[in-house]
Amino acid sequence: MTLVYALIVGVAMGALIQRVGASSPKMILASLRLENLSIIKFMATTIAVGMVGVYALSTVMPMHFDIKPTYVVGVALGGLIFGVGFAVGGYCPGTCVVGIGEGRRDALAALLGGVTGALVF
Repeated sequence: MTLVYALIVGVAMGALIQRVGASSPKMILASLRLENLSIIKFMATTIAVGMVGVYALSTVMPMHFDIKPTYVVGVALGGLIFGVGFAVGGYCPGTCVVGIGEGRRDALAALLGGVTGALVF
């Protein structure tokens, strides 16, 4: 049953990402240049709704939010690799999946590059 809920949330999130235009590399670039703030507003709204949802769920079922120790070198290296891939490809992991659904071949290349990098790691 949990997988059904995850599928519903994933499809809804993908539809919203597509609706706001976040699957377009041009739109992502405009957001990074602070020329169009619609994606940034969408992300802020998504984070706020997610926080409220997780808090509500934590009152019903037990959860633990342990803070893990910071691994600065790994976070810096991973952020650098992710940032370069994001800048070159124009997609982040979520938006490239939506781009594939729209039929964008460059999004497929971005996803394959990400999966390859994860497997190499």
